[in-house]
Amino acid sequence: MRRLERMNESVLGLSGSSVDSNKFYSILLDARAANITENMYDIAEKLLASEKDNAKLALDQLWTLKKNVLNDTTGGTIDMLIEYYQEKMDVLRFKEEHLKQISKDSRSLLEQKQKSDEEVASVKQQINDCEKSITELNDKLKTLKVREQELLLIEGQLKKELGGNENEIVNGLYEIILPQAENRDEQVEVQPAAEELGAVEDLLQVHKSAEKEPLNHQDVIEQVEKLDEPEIVVFPKSVVKTTGGTVIGEYYYDGKVYKNERHYIFSSKFFSEQLNRYLRSMKSKFDQTTYSEMLQMIQDSSKRVAENVNIHFEISTNEILNEKTIKQLLQDTKTRSFDKTQWFGSKLSAKIDVLGVNYNTMLQEQIFRCSKKD
Repeated sequence: MRRLERMNESVLGLSGSSVDSNKFYSILLDARAANITENMYDIAEKLLASEKDNAKLALDQLWTLKKNVLNDTTGGTIDMLIEYYQEKMDVLRFKEEHLKQISKDSRSLLEQKQKSDEEVASVKQQINDCEKSITELNDKLKTLKVREQELLLIEGQLKKELGGNENEIVNGLYEIILPQAENRDEQVEVQPAAEELGAVEDLLQVHKSAEKEPLNHQDVIEQVEKLDEPEIVVFPKSVVKTTGGTVIGEYYYDGKVYKNERHYIFSSKFFSEQLNRYLRSMKSKFDQTTYSEMLQMIQDSSKRVAENVNIHFEISTNEILNEKTIKQLLQDTKTRSFDKTQWFGSKLSAKIDVLGVNYNTMLQEQIFRCSKKD
């Protein structure tokens, strides 16, 4: 009997406890040391295949043992073991088929995941490239805007210098032409002495024809003096009145432009004068009617410029009077912070005084530019 038990232990592989004698444990060790490319599905299939081989080997040995055993009691035990391993084989076959299907689906999903990961990485790289390009473009845009402002300043300075040179040329011509007229007691026809003075003909309105009367001394003086004066173009104005008839806003426009296409320039000069007049009126005694008109004037101006793209503040005073500052002025006036309101009015008035004749010149240029846009 002891001999039979030892034989059974040997047949079932249970006699040793070393790692080499335990095939299942060896497979686990192999799985741990498996190459990184070997995934869990391959390892699981190997484990099942190993278990299947062990069960088959056990069945073969048990059938051989059954043939050699004469004791019926021992034979019954072997039958139980055979039945156990046969059932285990059936389970292993079912598990093997099921695992193969899962492994197949999982490998397909892994391939899709790998492709998705690659696409995500590609998209992230493109996003990084785009963000880098946007940053570079923003930096370039800032640089170009700064350069644009520099060029505009240079352009303004060049225009100023050119205007000075033109005045100097005209004054030089005046010094040349006027002495010639003074040396004659009677009226003479002014003729250019050289080709460079051809432009003087238009200035002095001289024709080479002998039939036209020549210019006298006084004519020359008047026309040269007129050239030194800046040309002031007076534009028509559109006004805004309260229900009581008080004017609370003036807007310049080009009368040559069709009404539906006109641009209107808000008059900073009127606004400054009217605002300061209201403040002087209320300085000695607060008056609700005056206060209401002043508030309505500020509010109406702010609303019209904000809501109509064809209504503009003047460029000449834009750093003081603009959409942002007039909203703040409205807020200060609503809270009756008259010190702040008065400070604003004084600052705007001082700016207009400093501009002098340039105020009208810049207004004229702004209206012309707006008309050309359309």
